[in-house]
Amino acid sequence: MLSERAARARGGQRAVWTLRARVGTAALGLFALVVGGPSAAAFFTALGAGLAGGTTDVMTAPGNVQGTSTTDSGTVPVSWTAATLGLGIPVQGYFVVRIRTGDLAEFPACASSAASLVTGTGCNDEGVPDGQYRYRVTAVYQSWTEIGALSPVVTVINDSTPPAAPSAPRLTAATDAGASNSDGITNITAPVFTGTAEAGSTVRIYAGATLIASGVAAGGTYTIPSPTLTATTHSIRATATDAANLTSPYSANSTIVIDTTAPATPSTPALAAGSDTGRSATDRITMLSTPVFTGTAESTATVTLFEGAVPRGSGVATGGIYFVTSTTLTDGAHTITARATDLAGNNSGMSGSVTITVDATAPAAPSRPTMTTATDSGASNTDGITSVTLPIFTGTTEANSIITLLDNGTSILVSAAIVSGNYSVTSPTLSNGTHPITATATDVAGNVSAPSVMSTAVIDTVAPTTSSPVLTAASDTGISSTDQITMLTTVTVTGTTEAGATVNLRNGTTVIATGTADGAGVYTFTVTLVAGNRNLNARGTDLAGNVGSYSANTTITIDTTRPTVTVNQAPGQADPAMTSPVNFRVRFSEDTFGLTAADVTLGGTATGKTAALSGGPRTYTVSVSGMTSTGTIVATLPAGVATDEAGNTNTASTSSDNRVMYLGP
Repeated sequence: MLSERAARARGGQRAVWTLRARVGTAALGLFALVVGGPSAAAFFTALGAGLAGGTTDVMTAPGNVQGTSTTDSGTVPVSWTAATLGLGIPVQGYFVVRIRTGDLAEFPACASSAASLVTGTGCNDEGVPDGQYRYRVTAVYQSWTEIGALSPVVTVINDSTPPAAPSAPRLTAATDAGASNSDGITNITAPVFTGTAEAGSTVRIYAGATLIASGVAAGGTYTIPSPTLTATTHSIRATATDAANLTSPYSANSTIVIDTTAPATPSTPALAAGSDTGRSATDRITMLSTPVFTGTAESTATVTLFEGAVPRGSGVATGGIYFVTSTTLTDGAHTITARATDLAGNNSGMSGSVTITVDATAPAAPSRPTMTTATDSGASNTDGITSVTLPIFTGTTEANSIITLLDNGTSILVSAAIVSGNYSVTSPTLSNGTHPITATATDVAGNVSAPSVMSTAVIDTVAPTTSSPVLTAASDTGISSTDQITMLTTVTVTGTTEAGATVNLRNGTTVIATGTADGAGVYTFTVTLVAGNRNLNARGTDLAGNVGSYSANTTITIDTTRPTVTVNQAPGQADPAMTSPVNFRVRFSEDTFGLTAADVTLGGTATGKTAALSGGPRTYTVSVSGMTSTGTIVATLPAGVATDEAGNTNTASTSSDNRVMYLGP
């Protein structure tokens, strides 16, 4: 509060003016600092005869204190609006303080202090270290001061180092068209460039010395569209300019090729040597379902084969020659063309077409070679026992095929083409003994049939035959003891051959057991097999060393996987349900057997519910009825209540929605 003292001078004395202010209870003298309000006030008293009045004055604080952030030097311009005195008396000046925001440390600013005032309404604070600051300005009139509000935060970055050169501009993957999206060769005339540069810097793209585009490296990566460029080779480089307007050196050059010219049309594709199989290398009939085509095309171009509009394989032309392996072709005629695509992605016209015939299907096995009655000598002319060492064999085969006669699997004769399909071939000299004779047919494309049924030509002895192995009843588990499906991995198989014959048991083409047939010609093996379908066959060799053929395969299925099951609301089942029955769908992962309604577990809060079962063998419907109260109905299936064909029992059910709210009567 301001205090007043009045004094009167005796007549003839001149008037004396005094100014007094109080802070708390301490009188500060002629002029005083007033703290704690928006302005300072003084009370003036006139000393003179007959004067007893006074007047006050107000000093306002400096306003709108502002500092300017800098990114290229340590000098901060500071400005403010002038402090004023109501009676028009000017302030003597100002002193400025810089306050660091992190720890509120204070530093004299603009080389000012209470003893060294700034006389204007602005100054430059020089040599400011990097950081964030706020500024405070205090107005001074003699010993009377007034503090202005703090400035907003000012950021100082001293930067005198140009940014590093950006990475060499490269085409974005989306605009680097053609065989590679990273080779810088494209048919796009206005591509987009990308690379790395100082975050926030302005990147300028140059083609040679010509500026063609610019943009900002946001987050340290720049992506800048180019204007339309001519179709030629361009040397591209870039610079980066930071916020301090400092520019980096040029980046390394990158070579960009813009090619909008289509390559020449490739030659008509032809089957490559080795792909035109069979009797002729020029008939365009092949047994290969993935033949190789060849022709000429622009070097480095990718040649794509087409059947109609469907791509059928591709490859790169080297030295002007292409070899392309087609995708799998089905049996039949195929008309093939070719198109070249250069490195920039330009497509040529479509070549001429070639039609080939793919025949990858072997002909049916010929009928069993049968010895003619004239050469089947002895007591019977149909038993295959003869003294003729050059027997004649006859049968039927695919028309235009070539017959190969085999003695115990070894080719002994290759015929000319059998035009009519009825063959009659004379065997070369056969040695004494038993000769298992078979025939194969080779078609025009070179496919070889399976061997025919064997015909045994007995010159001296008879070769044994061996039956296919089958599971014993004890090893054939599940719903049938004869279906060759079992849950066991160690099984016993049996079959017949010549008494005393040595039997090889195979899984496919791998021998897995060897043993001897008993006096009745029965062989038995106990073997361990992995789960899945196993093709077992057997072959017998008699005591004289005559070797029979392997039996036909018996497919034995070993299934060790338990069926899984889900129980959920049946399709279309309302939830909540107002009527019964309430239906659930039970779905097994495979066909199962033995499931009954009693196996279904019914839970939930509804009472009186019973289950009925329908459907199968993989999908069943559980119908729940008889509810005597409202509430939930939950259906589940425990483990072990049903079996698959192999005898594996099910796992416990899972569900995604096996609960229904019943609200019916």
